[in-house]
Amino acid sequence: MSGATGSTRGRIQASGIILAAGRSSRMEGRHKLLRDLQGVPVIRRVAATAKDAGLHPVVVVTRTDGAEVRSALAGLDLLFSTVSSVREGRLVSAVSGIETVLKADPGSVGAMVLLGDEPGVGGHHVAAVYAAAGRPAAPSRARYADREGHPVYVPAEFLRLLPDLARGRRPESRLWDILLERCGPCRLATFPEAAPIDIDTVEDLARARERRLVD
Repeated sequence: MSGATGSTRGRIQASGIILAAGRSSRMEGRHKLLRDLQGVPVIRRVAATAKDAGLHPVVVVTRTDGAEVRSALAGLDLLFSTVSSVREGRLVSAVSGIETVLKADPGSVGAMVLLGDEPGVGGHHVAAVYAAAGRPAAPSRARYADREGHPVYVPAEFLRLLPDLARGRRPESRLWDILLERCGPCRLATFPEAAPIDIDTVEDLARARERRLVD
C-alpha cells in the first residue's frame, strides 16, 4: 500500500514527524488510529505517505501507553518518540518529535509535520508544501478550500529554535502561531479541495471512507 505517488519519492530532503499521541477519547471502541480504512490502519496510511514521499527519518510521536499504535506500524522504517500521558497537546508532541529528529539527524534541513489522524493527506500535499517553502526555506503549510492545515514544514533554522521557543507555552498552543511570531509571514501551498478529515469520531471515519471511495 502506498500513500503517495512514486514521483515524489527522493525529491524531498526533509525529516518527517507524525503526531500520534492523542487520547482518542471521542472514538467509540478501538483507538482511532487503529481503525480500518480500506484494509489498513489509519496511522499506517499516514506513515506510508510520509515514507513514500521521501521523508527521512520519520519520527512517530506516541503516548507512553501507545504500544498498540507502535505495533500497527511494525515493519516500517520509523523512529519513535513518546510523551507522558499527563503532558498532552500538539505542541508537547511536536517538541518531542523535533528533539528526536535532531538527535537522529543533527544535520536535518527541516521537518514536515503530519497528523496521525489525517490519512487523507497524500504525497502531493507533502511535495507541494515542501516546494512552497522556497529557497532559502521559510515555514510553510497547506491551505485548503475551507481552512489552513497540515502538513506543516519547519525548516532547519526554526526547527532548532522551537524547543526553546515552546518553553513556558500552554500545551495546546499552536506550532504555527509560534512560527508566525518568530519569522513573520510564512508561505502557503494552496489546494482547491476541502481539507483532509481529522478522524476523531465514528462519523468522521465513515466520511473518510466515503471520500476515499470517491477520490
